[in-house]
Amino acid sequence: MTPGAAEVVRDSFLRRWFVSVTLAEAAGFAIPAIAGGSLALYAAPAAVVYPALVLAGAWAVGLLWTLAPSPFIDETTPVPILFAVYLLAGLLMAATVAVLTGFAARRVVSGAG
Repeated sequence: MTPGAAEVVRDSFLRRWFVSVTLAEAAGFAIPAIAGGSLALYAAPAAVVYPALVLAGAWAVGLLWTLAPSPFIDETTPVPILFAVYLLAGLLMAATVAVLTGFAARRVVSGAG
């Protein structure tokens, strides 16, 4: 494969990857937000609505970790550092969602609110 063709393939892959990941992240946020909002409109019990809305909020906050490394990463960043930085961002995102939803689960289980 010629260098020019390899670049075209890589750019095409990156565009598809960006669109796929963006749509998946949007769905990960939108599905609980829509479900929670719909349940709230239909006057569902708070024990059903609250976790769905908290999950949507937790995803929104967690996504900020995914964006955090972007200003510091460019095409000259070595691949091992790139993977390490985004691995850390993913772990922080997962921890953020776990903590926020954990507080919500504890509140629902304890019957508070």
